[in-house]
Order: sequence, then structure tokens, then C-alpha cells
Amino acid sequence: MSDGNGHEPGMAPRAGLVDELVLRYDRADGSLEVGGHILNDDVALNILLQAVRTFEQRLRIAAAQKLQKQGLDAVRTQQILNTVRSGRG
Repeated sequence: MSDGNGHEPGMAPRAGLVDELVLRYDRADGSLEVGGHILNDDVALNILLQAVRTFEQRLRIAAAQKLQKQGLDAVRTQQILNTVRSGRG
């Protein structure tokens, strides 16, 4: 668990500009543990918010790709139906 400064107890912060946020989620009891090597809690919160935005963007892209594929599939299906109905098949 974090020591309030975003560091794991007993772990020295890394030198340099690398921040590391570690999330541990226990599905059995629904608990979330936050740790890692972070300069401060504001940085940790910014990292979490950026992660949320990144995941939301991935979900939107995946949904758009799925809709596009469904649209293309519907057009192909309609073309096949039109071909069969016109007797050119």
C-alpha cells in the first residue's frame, strides 16, 4: 500500500523521471490496492485519469470499428439478396 507520497513502504523512489503506478485488484473481495513509485499523489491521480482516457478511447475505437464492420456486412448481405432476387446468381 502507498505511504501517502505514492511510494511502496521499504522501496526507494527511482532516480529519473519515470513514475510507476501499480494497481492490484482482488476480484474475490473487490478491493483495489494502489502502489508504485510516484512523486506525489497528484501525479498518481493524473496517471489514473490519463489511463481512463486511454481506455475510453480504445473502447470508442473498437465500437466504431465494430459498427463499420456491421455496416459493411449489411451492405454485402443486401448485395447478395439483390443478386439472388434478380436471378443473376
